[in-house]
Parts: sequence; structure tokens; C-alpha cells
Amino acid sequence: MDATAVAPDLSPLTRGIRPRLVAIDVDHTLIREDRTLSAVTIASVARAREAGVEVVLASSRPPRGMRAFLGELSLFAPVRFVACQGAHVASYDEDGDLETHLRVPMEKRAALAAVGHARAAGASICWYAGERWIIEATDARIEREARNARFDPELGRFEDQEPPEKLLLISPGLDETLALADALREHVDAEISNPRYLEVTAPDVSKATGVAWIAEALGVEASEVVGMGDGRNDLGLFAWAGLSVAPANAHPDVLAAADVITHRNDDDGIAAALDALVALPQG
Repeated sequence: MDATAVAPDLSPLTRGIRPRLVAIDVDHTLIREDRTLSAVTIASVARAREAGVEVVLASSRPPRGMRAFLGELSLFAPVRFVACQGAHVASYDEDGDLETHLRVPMEKRAALAAVGHARAAGASICWYAGERWIIEATDARIEREARNARFDPELGRFEDQEPPEKLLLISPGLDETLALADALREHVDAEISNPRYLEVTAPDVSKATGVAWIAEALGVEASEVVGMGDGRNDLGLFAWAGLSVAPANAHPDVLAAADVITHRNDDDGIAAALDALVALPQG
């Protein structure tokens, strides 16, 4: 994400009442730039849950790419999480078994059309269906994504796969990402999560729809939800939730949209925001 010199201001978190649910993005928000969870953040999540706040991870990552972090935070079933940019709501038990609660796959024809555009643009293509990550060929971008995701893809023909919940298109640069997004948005939802990453789902699917599904199941209103994130693909969640929080390292568009700016992810900004929210009185 873009480095910024924005000063944190947590003062808005000293007012109001404690939220019932907090939805937190993973990369560049919850975890540090070295892709680790700090002990400070782990402890703050535990305190929030002890105070009765439902903590939901909401990421563009596939389920298996979230499993390790969910385990470190003890967010096991029945606690649910949002994966694949909102297209997959699921939970993991302590044995690592996945239970899917909501799955919104793309139409296969639309997915294959997006693959064609991506190939023409020179983008690397990742096809996510359930816990599977399928690629047709590997390259340096795919290898980097595998290190970030903490698991490896499998080789296969996209035409032979079940419809995906999400495609991740990794472009050479921002210009190519923007052009791909423009080319695809007539038929699918295409959200930019970082300058080279385009998250492609079925139309009208987003982190907001996934978090809203969990909130409704728990009897929680949008006004009782706090959304936390750093990327442009979090803006839909910000618009839906009652309060939005961005770390100071967030994209400028996200900083402009956020109600609250906390410390950078490398400075445990989410932990600071959670502690401030937990200190609020219950409604």
C-alpha cells in the first residue's frame, strides 16, 4: 500500500457505544508487512471477544490463505469469516476442517471471459473454488502470491474447473490493472486491492455483502458494525458499516473515506483501535 504521513486520530473512538461486530481486513491492516500477526494484536482480539465483540476477518484471500491467522487468533467455528472478497463465508474448526455457510460463485462463462481478457493483458491468473487454488502456469507473480498465501496452487485447465468464487488477476502494473478493471466491470465485479491485484467476483459481491450476511445471521445491524481496512476493495465495507477505521498506511482513497485513522499496521494500529472500542460502554 501507499506510504503516507497521515497522523492517527483515535479520538472519535472515545465516543458512542461499543460495537457488536468488528470486520477486519487481513493484509496491510491486521497483519504486519512481514505477513505476521503481532502478540499485541492477538491479545487485543482476545480482549475484544471477551468483551462480547464479534471479530470477523474479511479478506480477499481464499479460505486456506486465512486459516493460519484464524488459528493464531483462536477464531474457530462457530466464528465465521469472509473470504474471496465476500464470495465465500465459512468457518474452520480446530482440526482445520472447513464448513461453508455461503458461497456465491461466478458464472463460468463470465469467469472464462475474464480469463481471456487477463491473458491478453499479460496478467497472471488465479482461479479459486472452495479450498482449491488453480493455475494453468506458474511465474514469479504466482510464486510470490504462494509465499503470501502460505500454500501452493495446483495445475489444471480453467475450462475443466467448477465455477470459481473469485479470480485474482495479477497485472504487470497499475495501468494494466485499471484497464482490466474497466474491461471487465460490465459483466463482473472487479475491485482493485493493490496496484497490481484485481479481485474479480460475481456482480454485486463484496466484503460488505459477506459481512452483512454474518451480521444478519447474528441479529446485528449495520450501525453496530465497525469495518477496518486499507485497500480500495474495502470501500464498500466502509460505506455499509456504521463506522470505518483505516490504518495510516492505507491507500489515500481509503484514508479519505475513513471515519477514524489509526496507527500503521506495523505499529499495531488495529490493536489500538480495538482497545479503544472495547473501552466504550455497552449499548
